[in-house]
Amino acid sequence: MNKVSSNVMELDLNALKPKKHIFISGSIGIGKTTVINNLKSQLKDTYGFVDELLGDDLIALSYDKNVEPQRSIELNLQLKKFHQVIFNEYKGKLQTYIYDRGIVDPITFGTLFNKYSENGCLKRELKYMRHLIKKDLSRSIKERSYLILLVDQVHNIEERIIKRNRDFEKDLPIWLIEKFASEYLRLARKFGFTNVFTINVNNLDQEMVAAKVKKLIGEINEQ
Repeated sequence: MNKVSSNVMELDLNALKPKKHIFISGSIGIGKTTVINNLKSQLKDTYGFVDELLGDDLIALSYDKNVEPQRSIELNLQLKKFHQVIFNEYKGKLQTYIYDRGIVDPITFGTLFNKYSENGCLKRELKYMRHLIKKDLSRSIKERSYLILLVDQVHNIEERIIKRNRDFEKDLPIWLIEKFASEYLRLARKFGFTNVFTINVNNLDQEMVAAKVKKLIGEINEQ
């Protein structure tokens, strides 16, 4: 009886441990999702994996001179779902969750489009995202958030984009690829994230990149 009670108490205490959130990011074409899928196949029993919640909508909508109201509403619903997942946190037994992108990514994309695109980018949505990260994201969660940014040379990223031949990426402006990493890091610092890591994937195949990311995630999880 005492043994059972002890196990129950141990489980309850484990469930109360603060969660860690690891966000893997990078420019479009960096190979991020391929790396995450590789990690998921190896580590799905150890970590929780959260698929990209915003998809390609933020980028696709940024090309529109006149955003259709319905599509804007759909994106807002996605942002609210994103808010619920991250800020309310998971209630599962796992202590570490790995995300395909994170809140800094859409703000980075939106800020770049506002700076360099004639069309601008969904200013209402961008304002909403900034509000989320400034007002709702507690210092405690930021301290337990780890941002892993994959970086590479621009010409390598362009080659990958050409190879995968996705429709909405065909006219992707070069400045979005060139400036994503520096703008991401600037905004991460601005919004108070201190656990930021970069991994240069130049001349590395996907398995080597996954191995580097896996090693870093292991180190983070042990902290």
